[in-house]
Amino acid sequence: MLERSQASAPSPQADGEIAARPVRFRGARFTPRAGRYSGWIALALVIGLWQLAGSAGWVNPLFLPAPSAIAVAIYKLALSGALWNHLWYSIMRIGAGWILGTIAGVIVGFAIGLSSLARGVGITFISALFPIPKIALLPLLILWLGIGEEPKIATIALGVFFSTAT
Repeated sequence: MLERSQASAPSPQADGEIAARPVRFRGARFTPRAGRYSGWIALALVIGLWQLAGSAGWVNPLFLPAPSAIAVAIYKLALSGALWNHLWYSIMRIGAGWILGTIAGVIVGFAIGLSSLARGVGITFISALFPIPKIALLPLLILWLGIGEEPKIATIALGVFFSTAT
């Protein structure tokens, strides 16, 4: 079953530990090799199939527009300046949410780390609320904060807060 030769038996080192011996790869012809272009080829095939499905009418363009239609729409938005306006607001939301979530998370994290009372209270709530997907709280945040930028920023801040506080 298992062949072991006495010549390759590990020898004890000076400190009493047994030295590890290298093990030969037993995967036969399935030697792992890094494919330099395989990821790019797979991506090009998926985009090509997507374009074919959109151009042939297999998929309703209302639900899944072809990549060429998306590229044209992005180009038109960039020329009109609307793309940059929307991009600025998205970056502002992400930045504000990240800053608020980080500040709150660092404060709560330090409190949990330094105080046994804060640890007892904080870990209880963080453990209970952490598994909830933060985007699932968006309807409640819209009810509480109204429609606007605030619930979007609060959703990002909550996601950052739980990662930072723990």
